[in-house]
Amino acid sequence: MSTNETQISVKGRKVAVPSVTIDGFELVTTGRWFKTATVKSEDYVLGDAAAASDQLIAGLKTQSISADIFSFVQRPPDITPRFAFPMHWDNVALLPILGYAEWWEKRLNQDTRRCVRVATKRGLIVRPVQFDDAFCEGIQGIYNETPYRQGRKFWHYGKDLQTVKEENGTFVDRSEFIGAYHESELVGFLKMVYVGKTASIMQILSKMSHFDRRPMNALMA
Repeated sequence: MSTNETQISVKGRKVAVPSVTIDGFELVTTGRWFKTATVKSEDYVLGDAAAASDQLIAGLKTQSISADIFSFVQRPPDITPRFAFPMHWDNVALLPILGYAEWWEKRLNQDTRRCVRVATKRGLIVRPVQFDDAFCEGIQGIYNETPYRQGRKFWHYGKDLQTVKEENGTFVDRSEFIGAYHESELVGFLKMVYVGKTASIMQILSKMSHFDRRPMNALMA
């Protein structure tokens, strides 16, 4: 075990918090008066923190790091409660993948299929991309399109290129990046992280100025 400090993202900004590594899991604590310990980036890390919860709790008790509650997630597709601890349910958008044809023909309505076709007709090209400087510059362009989205201040607006690279470069060895291009301009992107049996979307975003080309629908497809 080792006690130190790490950074987490809070509303798009880096915040330093206490951390400790126990049995290969990095635990962080948040809160001012009432402190909660959680597994850092739990939705994306490998390993089952729920199965190791007893060891993690025992390890926390031996550390100088302060925590009032240890909270962990029982991740899908394991959705049957199997612990005696207090719990609460949360919502997860989860889709079993049985093949593209099955998804396209049986799970999508006509309007969604039409939007995907519109993207192609209006010159949008969607393809896997390498995580490199050119791609990060495109992401930065999407971030800096507008300081507000959906009536709220946009967390990522104004970030420099190095910050964009660092924040999107997490779990890069288990990630896939998909870009939506109009001509040579990156107008949308999706980052997907493979975690065991799941492929989890970490970020999906597009330029508002290209909304009529339906980049979000094309990226999902």
